[in-house]
Amino acid sequence: MPNSSGLIQIKRDLIKVGGTSLTGADWTAILKALIDDSIKGVLRSLGDAGASPTNIQGKTALYKLYEIERRVRSLDGDIPSQVIKSASQSGAGITVIHTVSTGKSLYLVFAFLSGASGGGSGTVNVSVRDDGDNWLYNIAQISFDAANMTDSVACSLPRPLKIPEGYDVYVESTTNPTARATILGWEE
Repeated sequence: MPNSSGLIQIKRDLIKVGGTSLTGADWTAILKALIDDSIKGVLRSLGDAGASPTNIQGKTALYKLYEIERRVRSLDGDIPSQVIKSASQSGAGITVIHTVSTGKSLYLVFAFLSGASGGGSGTVNVSVRDDGDNWLYNIAQISFDAANMTDSVACSLPRPLKIPEGYDVYVESTTNPTARATILGWEE
C-alpha cells in the first residue's frame, strides 16, 4: 500500500508551486499571459498588426510565402503565362524566339543553345534586344573556329532574369553556323 504521506506532500507542492508562495491558480494566470503574448507574437509575424506591430516592413511570413509561391509557379504546366519556346537560325541572321508581351515582364530561368559550324567558322548566340532593336547582352554564345564542329550550352539561371515588355529574346548566327535555341520562363 502506498505511503499516504507522500500523496499529502504532492498535494502541498501543487498548492504552493515550485517552493514559492504562489498557488497553482497564480501560476495558471502567469502561464496564460505568457501563452497569450506568444500567440500574439506569432500572429504579428504572420501579418496581424495587433496593438503594437513588430513587423512594420510588410515582409510578414504570409507575404514571404506568397513571394515563394509566385516565383516557383512557372513549374506548374497549367499556368497560362508560362513561356517555353524554341527557334532556329541557319546562316547569317536573327530569329526572334519571344517578344515580351505588353504590360508584362519575362522572367527567364533557362536557356539552351546548340550549333553546328557547317562550312566554316562563326558564332551563334541567344541574346536580348530592347524595343528599339538595340542589342543589350548575350545569354549564351558558342564560337566555332573551323568547319564541321558542333557544340551546345545550357544556362540555368540562379535567379530569374527580368526582361521588360517589348524586348526580344532571339537566336543569332553569323556567316556559316546553324543555331537552335530554347528558353524557359514566365510572364507576369
